Amino acid sequence: MTELLNPLLVDPDAVRAAAETELRLVTMEPALRSNQLLSAVRGVVLEDEDRARARARCLTRTGSSPAAVCVGLALLARVGEPQDVPYLVALGGLRDFVSGTPPEDRAAEALDRLATVNPRTYGA
Repeated sequence: MTELLNPLLVDPDAVRAAAETELRLVTMEPALRSNQLLSAVRGVVLEDEDRARARARCLTRTGSSPAAVCVGLALLARVGEPQDVPYLVALGGLRDFVSGTPPEDRAAEALDRLATVNPRTYGA
């Protein structure tokens, strides 16, 4: 997964990086299931959280495959900010691409915890 996500996390162009990552995800054989993607993204080292956040936003807002959106949501669960919650809520209707607790719910919960821990920083 680190090799797969590396272009996403190092390319200075967020849109190009998101498109390249999505292309890699949709051409993987065998395709990874959403729970495998979520687990793998949790283990990736994020050296630049701002860059990871930008990529996550690109994937969740413009991703055209469930795998790309799933990776974006998993990244947002780690580095998202309260301003990302509306997108996560909108994605709440797309529960068909994951099993168990939807990643948008996990991401929203993580962001809620961040806002509770330090409301001044996160604008609560």
